[in-house]
Amino acid sequence: MYPFPVLVGDIGGTYARFASLAAPGEAPGPPVRVETATHDDPSAALREVCSYLASPPRSAILAVAGRVDGPVVHMTNAPWTIDAGRLGLDLGLERVALLNDFAPVVMACANIDSRDGAQAIGWPVRPGRGARLAIGAGTGLGVAALLPVGPRFLVQPTEAGHIDFGPLDDRDLAIWAHLERAHGRVTAESILSGPGLGRLYRAIAATGGAEVAHADAKRIVADGLAGTDAVAAETLDRFARYLGRYAGDMALVFGAVGGVFLAGGIAPRLRPVLERGGFRAAFAAKAPFETMLRDIPSLLVTAPDIALRGLALLAAEPDGFIVATHGWMRSGA
Repeated sequence: MYPFPVLVGDIGGTYARFASLAAPGEAPGPPVRVETATHDDPSAALREVCSYLASPPRSAILAVAGRVDGPVVHMTNAPWTIDAGRLGLDLGLERVALLNDFAPVVMACANIDSRDGAQAIGWPVRPGRGARLAIGAGTGLGVAALLPVGPRFLVQPTEAGHIDFGPLDDRDLAIWAHLERAHGRVTAESILSGPGLGRLYRAIAATGGAEVAHADAKRIVADGLAGTDAVAAETLDRFARYLGRYAGDMALVFGAVGGVFLAGGIAPRLRPVLERGGFRAAFAAKAPFETMLRDIPSLLVTAPDIALRGLALLAAEPDGFIVATHGWMRSGA
């Protein structure tokens, strides 16, 4: 159990978002956002956040962008080290729990559908009771699965964003020849992320012998949607198709007949491109399982601060989920 008030936090590579839960079952309070780059360490950031709260927290549940396999986590895309014990002592807490940043996203998907913060991409198929999958492209690429086990849900975080991702057709082969490698490889995350948009944009431009003056993800999205930059437009189209390919593969891996939920910061901005059909066509093009994949719903998560919503569920109903957490508890608490 978590002593209330509970501070919940979604700590990403660029931003960290926090909210306070006053009591079980209550909605999180107004979120507080801080930039990771503007604070030397997480304790400094959390002290600032706590200064805005009506009541000091007694415990904290923090979702961290990185591999969480102990009470000390070194973030993947930010210079922070999250030390549960250090945070607990610095902030005077009774308990601190750490978990993978995409675990609460998929937990929130346990009770979300097209009527409540998610919108269908492709034909409207209602999510079923089976396994659900959350995929989020942002600073990195997050993937987590939610597997029903009786009345409870098993939460399975992954590092599936770091699997290899290869070309499929002749156009892909031309693009792959110019793609910048991340750690010597082309991974799913090295394409399906904010930085990945820039890599893809530069590679597509290079296939025509062009040099680009920028590779800013926000500008690529804006110019591609407006149709003012042909390279940006192809970048968005390819990104949507690659995301569909990847989501279909992950749906097969986890048997995600309950639905695939697209979260993260990029997908909502690309909704017009995702709805054109390339995403769903690539999603289902998995012979001999096309029929199975056509019947799996894909939904775009539009609810704000979805990770905080999932953390609130965990704080209120910790026995409803089977999820790995690591952390610290004050002696005698």
